[in-house]
Amino acid sequence: CAYDNVICVSSIEDNNLSSSYSNYGDWVDFAAPGTTILSTYLNDNYVSLSGTSMATPMVSGAIGLIRNLFVINQSDLFSHLRENGILVNYSNFSIPRINIYKTLLSLDKISPSVSLQFPFNNTISVNKSQLFSCNASDWQLENSTLIIWNSSDNILYTIFKNASGISYEINYKLYN
Repeated sequence: CAYDNVICVSSIEDNNLSSSYSNYGDWVDFAAPGTTILSTYLNDNYVSLSGTSMATPMVSGAIGLIRNLFVINQSDLFSHLRENGILVNYSNFSIPRINIYKTLLSLDKISPSVSLQFPFNNTISVNKSQLFSCNASDWQLENSTLIIWNSSDNILYTIFKNASGISYEINYKLYN
């Protein structure tokens, strides 16, 4: 795997320590889980296997997933995987273990889709209770903040809500 234009993968244990059987050196690009990996086997069976042959598909799958979601060249993709990886020590060599989730987050530059459902005319009355309803969707939705300000750009209310999943309907009831 030390050839140019080849992705070289080392194996790590489930505790993020280097696997005793794995090669390492400055030619290794990434580390990935490779010990006791459940894999398909002969006669429609599954078995627990270990080796760089178990770690390499993890990296291949990560690259395939990222390339499916984002338009990115190979150099930038590798940079993101390295920058977001967790360094694993291999006898004085540090090799980045891939962190797919963190890499995906670093590449996501698209804002979530948010639509105000109510009030319909986008007008509120600050002198009475007001119900707000909005829909938000994003592949990594975690929370939302509703900020209401007046025509003078003075903030009237700020409300934070936890959200999870891909799509979320958020209802706020403001009391004056």
